[in-house]
Formats: sequence, structure tokens, C-alpha cells
Amino acid sequence: MLDEKHIDTKNISDFVLQAHDGLLDIVEIKRPESGMEFWAEALDHGNHVRSSHLVKAITQAAKYIFEVEREENSAKFLELVDGVKIVKPKAVLIYVRSHG
Repeated sequence: MLDEKHIDTKNISDFVLQAHDGLLDIVEIKRPESGMEFWAEALDHGNHVRSSHLVKAITQAAKYIFEVEREENSAKFLELVDGVKIVKPKAVLIYVRSHG
């Protein structure tokens, strides 16, 4: 895990880490608080579909990937990642809940 999690001045992920393959990955954690649901209430043609909350979380993670790729050559970002290779960064979205 890298010390900082600032991708740039506007984007802050939950975790930026060096994955087992040596490349940079982004981890975003979402908790289903305040009624945040994983699936939408209504089915679409008999299929479960993602809730708007989950779509927003996926969009946020995709934006972080875009910003990492945009910042990958800036001196400040290269100092942040300290030699971690930035090749097709991946985002891991963890949607968790706790039963106490």
C-alpha cells in the first residue's frame, strides 16, 4: 500500500497500492449505509440490474483510472508511486456490509 492516496488535487481514492504483479491498482470501498443498495428494486426484463448507487461507485472508480493515466507522467505523481509501474491500472470496488 502506498502512503498517499491522492491521485491529483481533486481525486482521492480509498487506497492506491502496488498489486502482486508489481503494477498500480486503485481500491475503492463502499458501504451500503443510508439505504445504499447493490441491486435496483425493480427487475428489467426479468433481470436484476445495478442500483444507481452502484453505478455511481463504478463511475467514480473509472474516473480514478482515467486520472491516474492522465497524471502518470507528472513529477508529483511519479514521486507518489515511487517506482510502481503504471500500466493499464485496475480499480477494485469493494462493496461491503457488516452485521455488527
